[in-house]
Amino acid sequence: MVSSARGLGLENSCICKTLPYVNKKDLECARSFFDVNDKATLAVTGHIRVNLESEVRQKESQRLQREVALAHHEQLDAMLARQTQHRQQMQAIINAHQDRITQRIKALLGTVNQEDNNDIDVNKTPDDCEDVPQMKEKRQLLQLVQSLQENHDKEIDLMETSYRRQLAFLEVSLSQYEERMKEESQKLTKFYSEKIAWLEEHHLLYKRLTEENLASLAERHKGETEMLRQQHLENVKVLQEHHAALMENIKKAVKNEQAIIQDSAGFSSDLRELVSQVNENKEQSQQIVEKVQLLVENMQRDMGRTLQTRETQVNDMIQQLKIDRENFEKEKTDSREMVNLLEKRLKQMTAMIEEESAILKQKKMEFEFEKATFNKQTEFAKNVLKKQDDEIKMLKEDIQKEYHDKISKINEDRSKAEKDTAVIAKEKASIANLKQELDKIKADLQSQLEEVSEERLKINLEKQQIHMEEQRVMAKSRDLDMLAKAAIEKQSQADKKYSEAELMQAKYEERIRRIQEHVISLNTREKQIAKEKVALSRERLNLHNERKKVETKQQCSLCRTSQYVPQYNFESAFPDSFLNVSVSRDQGDANVNSAVSAIASEIVNLRMSKNFDFRHRYDGNSPLDDKAVGDDNLQTMQTTDSVSGGFKDYNMDPKFMMLRLDVQQVLNNLEGNVKNKEDQEFHENDD
Repeated sequence: MVSSARGLGLENSCICKTLPYVNKKDLECARSFFDVNDKATLAVTGHIRVNLESEVRQKESQRLQREVALAHHEQLDAMLARQTQHRQQMQAIINAHQDRITQRIKALLGTVNQEDNNDIDVNKTPDDCEDVPQMKEKRQLLQLVQSLQENHDKEIDLMETSYRRQLAFLEVSLSQYEERMKEESQKLTKFYSEKIAWLEEHHLLYKRLTEENLASLAERHKGETEMLRQQHLENVKVLQEHHAALMENIKKAVKNEQAIIQDSAGFSSDLRELVSQVNENKEQSQQIVEKVQLLVENMQRDMGRTLQTRETQVNDMIQQLKIDRENFEKEKTDSREMVNLLEKRLKQMTAMIEEESAILKQKKMEFEFEKATFNKQTEFAKNVLKKQDDEIKMLKEDIQKEYHDKISKINEDRSKAEKDTAVIAKEKASIANLKQELDKIKADLQSQLEEVSEERLKINLEKQQIHMEEQRVMAKSRDLDMLAKAAIEKQSQADKKYSEAELMQAKYEERIRRIQEHVISLNTREKQIAKEKVALSRERLNLHNERKKVETKQQCSLCRTSQYVPQYNFESAFPDSFLNVSVSRDQGDANVNSAVSAIASEIVNLRMSKNFDFRHRYDGNSPLDDKAVGDDNLQTMQTTDSVSGGFKDYNMDPKFMMLRLDVQQVLNNLEGNVKNKEDQEFHENDD
């Protein structure tokens, strides 16, 4: 991430260098946007790492919860199996006890019937005196039977009350569990409704912010386009004015050429000095051209290097952006896979919860079925007991009626009764043991119920924790989705801005290329005009030479000098060096003096024009050529002052006006290009 940030910083600096005319605000926005993208990617990676760690922890916690739940289920199954075994044992004991009681009653009834049949034949026996103790024993036996029946009824009542209490406790626990589930469902609905409202508000705020940002960007883009249009119109106006000035200069040059053609017939000077001066001017112009070519080559090399560096920088930027896109797509796919895994896990958890709820419903149905069966059994037992009570009452009445007749046989049954009392004592002891076992079983059941309730509370707390963790995971997944969407939108905005920057760069490069082509075309045109002017001047000189040759063939020197006398002024004072020139044999003639003075004045005019030309050239030259041109001008001024002395102000030679103007324009264009480059470098350094 640090390397990508450095790459983005280099890209920003490269964009600033390649786009000198781009607005600074856009560059700052782009930099801030890239910084925000870096921060967003760092935050996304941190969230993903935290989510991975939390997922690993959740896996471990889920595994432990599953193990604990399986252990709880096994314990519950064992408890239920124990309860069923205890119920079966109690039912078996109660059934055996009831069978014993019924068998004993049947045995007693059978013995009484046999004794009655035997006593019918014998009216009275000698043992009438023994009726009273037999009646007592019979009453004792009846009391024992009644006490056994009462104990049995009490035990049945106790069992019914205990089962009713257990059923009431289970019903209360079920009602509490249902109320808790309802409260939890209401809390969950409230929580999710509040979270949905919060998300909607957050979405609306984010939408408003994006709309405001889009509006501000659109306004800024409009302002920039208007500024660019105005700059383009101003540049077009400047170029039009420059073109009009060039056309005016060309017209003036044409007029000057016409004036030169009209005045070319009047020049009569020493052609050798003119040719030497022209050669010197040629050499100087060649030097200037060589310097200009060197400057142009250096400019082209610098432009080529800058273009190559810009191309390499743009390619590096494109590669880095591609790498960033690939990395972002990978992170996006990873986040999607994480979301899918979380959804699968949520589905699994919901399926597990549904299975557990179905199991609980099945257990509830089984419990209700057992409750119904137990109620039916209790009703059946009550009916049986009622029938037995009715039968016992009938038997009591029969026994009371036949009691007096069966006293004799009860004595015989005493031994059997004593044996039976021992058996009954044993049965009482077994019943007491059974009661103790029932108390122990009740205590165990209560402790087990308490443990089950505690385990259920723990399970409920764990379910709540799991639910809260699921909510946190969902919130994190939603946050990840929001971050992914924001990153995608930011990437699209960055792509748009990058495309706009590329378009702006292409436009500026096209403008620069057009301006360079226009400058090159103007330079070539100026060179062609200069070449044409030089050729015209050469042709004029050749024509003038031919004319002079023709005139020299036909006329003598005296006639030729007499023709050109009225064209010159003789008011200026010349030094003695010019007057002592030997032109002809007759030195004292007025024609000779006039010719010599005319030649001297022409030479002075030519030298003054040369000095003026060099001054203007010095004013329009680049700073590299200032010293050389200044030295040449000083030397020429010294020579002219030493030779000519004091002169009046003469008009400049029109023959060299066009050459001076052309060279001055070329030098001014070169100075303008150099100044533009210096200004661009200054602005780049400031940026």
